[in-house]
Amino acid sequence: MYNNVRIFGSTGGMPRMTSTATTHQPGFALTDTFNRFARKAVEDFPRLKNRFVFYSVPTDTWHGSPGHLHETQATDLRYMQKAMKGRDPEKAIAVSGNFDDYDFMAYIGDDASKRLMTSPSAADEQEVFGTLQHELGHLVCPGAFHHHLGENFDECVAEAFSFIRQKQKYHVIKPQIEDMNWDRSMGLILLKKTSHIALTVLEELGKLAKRHDYSRLTPIQTANLAYRLSLQYSLPQERLDRLVKIFKPVKKAYEDDEISYADTFKRCWKTMLEDQGEDSDVVFIIGKTFLKSFLEKRMEILTPVFRSIEKASKVCGDLRGEFWDDVRQKIKTREAQLGRISSTQRLMNEALDMQMLGRFDKSPDAMINPEQYESKENQQYLKRAREAYINLRTMGDLAPEQAAARAQEASRGRPRRVAHMTLHPIANVM
Repeated sequence: MYNNVRIFGSTGGMPRMTSTATTHQPGFALTDTFNRFARKAVEDFPRLKNRFVFYSVPTDTWHGSPGHLHETQATDLRYMQKAMKGRDPEKAIAVSGNFDDYDFMAYIGDDASKRLMTSPSAADEQEVFGTLQHELGHLVCPGAFHHHLGENFDECVAEAFSFIRQKQKYHVIKPQIEDMNWDRSMGLILLKKTSHIALTVLEELGKLAKRHDYSRLTPIQTANLAYRLSLQYSLPQERLDRLVKIFKPVKKAYEDDEISYADTFKRCWKTMLEDQGEDSDVVFIIGKTFLKSFLEKRMEILTPVFRSIEKASKVCGDLRGEFWDDVRQKIKTREAQLGRISSTQRLMNEALDMQMLGRFDKSPDAMINPEQYESKENQQYLKRAREAYINLRTMGDLAPEQAAARAQEASRGRPRRVAHMTLHPIANVM
């Protein structure tokens, strides 16, 4: 049964920290929230009708359509209910499962103060919303369950879906993405976690939000966008394994750092400066994402990890002085360098934006079939569409949407001959 279940929880935070905090109950009615969520899920994705089952551990209530399931499934549901009650909310906040006759979700979390999908400034309701959308993403998005690219790809699709839905409902996602990425970078560096590492996908989603308004996408278009972004920007498993090895000296320094984290931070900075070949840019991005919350004294996210503002302040106190001031400046300089791109690269990124938003898709309003989308034939078609788009934008005065429509039409015919283009390295992380 559990071969088809996805579990969503924390990366674990700083491993040596122990929890002394009490649970914080949300200031809104969970039952009403879950009822609205179940209704909206079925409304947005009609294929869930009469097969969507949602169980809330904190309220011990069923939502969705359990009454429509036949008797043989009732045994499964009772077994699932018992299993969910036995799960530790410290390790798993929510789960989802895709079965032959029904789709299952459970919310386990009993502490609304935890922040896995939002920033500390967000309301408790947004945190619950983000978590539920992540699990829904596993059930409804293309490629979000047992994709051939592996578990981290599944999680990237679900995380992208959740943040797009948060953007559509709450309008602001930049702080949420920054805090999520900090948590995930810490998990990869200190705990060797290679699941839920959606940092590169969420970075690109944040950039896309600055350039395009996707608040009015339909639910299917939203699910497709999450899949396309993950296919283009997620880190494959072999690369994640390499990154864990690259950061191994940082983890070793952390384990040996009994009193403070000074050696851990210095080892991280040294790793970021070393030549890591094709991984250099990604190593820098992951390393600076981990360090910046300490360098910038982000007490709002560090205090919950260290359980007190005094402990968090003491850790940040190791990052004072001329050496760390120089580090801060060098990070800013490197970020500026990575942000500078040529006009050719800018057009290539613009073409990728159009592709991510489905402007080149042959059936833009239909749910993507991953096997067909990833086929050699379709990938060649998308390449032709990007090249045609670049030519049209270079040679004419067409607006981006007009150029995308023309490129889609032109690419269905005979391939055009164009100059060779190279993707910007940050955009082409695969």
